[in-house]
Amino acid sequence: MKMTFYRTRLASINLIHRWLVLPLLIVFLGGQLAVAQTETRPKTEDLLPETTVLYVQIEDIRDMIGKMTDSNFGQMLADERINPLVSEMYQQGLDAYSNVEEFVGLSMEEIQSLPSGEICFAMVAPKRQEPAVVFLIDMDPENEAVTKAVDRFKEFAEEQGNSAEAVEEDDADETDETDETDETDETDETDEIVFERVSTNDDPLFMFRKDGTLVGSNNEQVLKDIWERWNDRPVDKIRSLAENRKFVTIMNRCRGTKETPPEMRVFFDPIEFARGTTRGNFTAQAALNFLPILGLDGLLGVGGSVLFGEQDFESVFHGHLLLANPRKGIFEMLALKPADYQPQSWVPYDTVNYMTTSWDVQTMYAELEKIVDSFSSEGNFQESVASGINEELGIDLKEDIIDQLTGRVTYAQWNVKPARINSIANIFSVEVADPAKAEEMIDLFIERIREDAGEDTVVEDDYKGQVFWKQSDSSVNDRMERIQERGGMRLELRGTQGCFTLLNDQLVICDSVQALERVVDTDRGDEPAMADDDLFRMVTSKMTRLLGTDMPAALFYSRPAESIKMWMEIAQSEDTRDLMDETAIENPFVAGLVQAMDDNPLPDFEEIRQYFPPQGSFITDDETGYHFLAFSVKSEDLPVESDE
Repeated sequence: MKMTFYRTRLASINLIHRWLVLPLLIVFLGGQLAVAQTETRPKTEDLLPETTVLYVQIEDIRDMIGKMTDSNFGQMLADERINPLVSEMYQQGLDAYSNVEEFVGLSMEEIQSLPSGEICFAMVAPKRQEPAVVFLIDMDPENEAVTKAVDRFKEFAEEQGNSAEAVEEDDADETDETDETDETDETDETDEIVFERVSTNDDPLFMFRKDGTLVGSNNEQVLKDIWERWNDRPVDKIRSLAENRKFVTIMNRCRGTKETPPEMRVFFDPIEFARGTTRGNFTAQAALNFLPILGLDGLLGVGGSVLFGEQDFESVFHGHLLLANPRKGIFEMLALKPADYQPQSWVPYDTVNYMTTSWDVQTMYAELEKIVDSFSSEGNFQESVASGINEELGIDLKEDIIDQLTGRVTYAQWNVKPARINSIANIFSVEVADPAKAEEMIDLFIERIREDAGEDTVVEDDYKGQVFWKQSDSSVNDRMERIQERGGMRLELRGTQGCFTLLNDQLVICDSVQALERVVDTDRGDEPAMADDDLFRMVTSKMTRLLGTDMPAALFYSRPAESIKMWMEIAQSEDTRDLMDETAIENPFVAGLVQAMDDNPLPDFEEIRQYFPPQGSFITDDETGYHFLAFSVKSEDLPVESDE
């Protein structure tokens, strides 16, 4: 088999890390090697080896951008009420880029046009070798920007005092880079490899082109093996990534429901990645030996995919955590329980983000005990609990705390008005089995806190008959004064104030008294609840259809419109404008932004609310591990929402 090498020597490239050289070289050199693209080349997973530990692939960059343009966000940018502002800001960005365009040698439009199809980045961990980086990129050979990029790269190399020359290796001066004859008697043009070799102060980069696709790697043998697979020739003792059981299992769980491939796919083998990247590091390799004790060796892989236009969804994201079966250690301890996760009666309908799940608390506690004892001796965990918690607090941790938890936990975020940069309040709840016992424990903990930190640290209060405890107002005011004395913030901040209450069988903890009061009002029916909201019901019904059941292991629901509205109010506030006006004096970019907002005022949020529909996601638990699925619905499928 004939191999031709084109060598470009770079004496010095001043980059932070050697891997950063590779994508830059691909952008600048890729087009020179591109020829007419075809749709007949093997799939990328058929080209890469099974020892691939990291894989990030975009199926078609132009197609994906087109679908994103049709998304809710893309439609909003095209809205006649928003587009003038976006266009002016984009033009200002182009104007700023013009200052460096001459140096780069390409316009922004030309840079954006360079990739024309698939883009893939991978890391391979060959046995007993350093990890190798692999790039694959489709580029249009008829794009004139490709030639300009190559010319500018050569000019840059000359400016740095480097030289570039093309040398065809037809002799035997370097045995590893000379012509090789294929073992078969017959050789045709498809057997000729044309490699581009770029030498740097670090690793050399090897590249070849075929059918409009550029493939590059810092490992010559890995690249040769890819060439062999491309030409349908087997590689001895190394199967393809498509035959990697971990990869196949994850991708099968993340492929969606339609025949067309996802727009983007990701695969990561963390254990093999760690082994490959720490090879030769005794300390790191020794640390890996502790993974079986923790059960972390059961983490077989992580992956996911992104799909646009999946059935009647705008976008669907799949994520999968592949675990060994049976699970051990930490993964046995993370015992999620499938259930019917309807929002509790206290969850406000206008909650920004909502998450709920439940854990097998008894299993978690038992597995934690095993893990701790495995690092010391049997019984050490119980001895530590007895001396460090039970005696100190005067309780029995297992009986008084662990056994009183049902496992149901909920986390929610809610906007505290008026809009400030920290307006979003955090609400956390834990379901208890015996409210009376829980109240007894609360009184005990409050007493201990007051003994250690003072009587005024936690004070009792009442809201519409609901008793709650909070951090004292004086301590909150003192903290805010200290912030102001240290320079503070130019924009108004919310004074966070920890508080909690026992609401029926829920221990609710907040960092805002106003949020806690909204929780009480919602629980009593004075404010609408999420469980009764039509939008929530619609999203969860779509979730059930995707899931095939209404018993997930965890449920997530978000209303991005609430966050966007908050930030728009902040952006339009007098304090923000004053700060921007001052900053604009010395910052041209901010000055341009201020001018753009003056020329094109933002519309009222209710006019564009439909572009930010609610989103849902959930986690399921099966024999292969945990599967995460998130989706965004199309705006036109939902009624226009308002605050009224």
